[in-house]
Amino acid sequence: MIGPLEEHRGGARRRGPRQQGSRRSPRVAGAKLYITNQGSASITVIDQSKLAVDTVIDLTKMGFSPNAKPHHVVVEKDGSFWYATLNWRWHRC
Repeated sequence: MIGPLEEHRGGARRRGPRQQGSRRSPRVAGAKLYITNQGSASITVIDQSKLAVDTVIDLTKMGFSPNAKPHHVVVEKDGSFWYATLNWRWHRC
């Protein structure tokens, strides 16, 4: 059984014993997982109920440079908007 959240300096943490067994998140109908792909300037959307790729968002087709490297993604609870931070490489290696 997992206990309630407890506040501490670094954010929130769970109080109580850890759940035994699989560490997978429960499958929620309609839930999406957004994965940033820095090497290909894209974001992959996974349908968690099917455990399959739903779509791949190619940032270059949206006008971004191939050097755009998505790093973090935050999505509104209703899925209406999503926000991504990009790491840009301004110099040549």
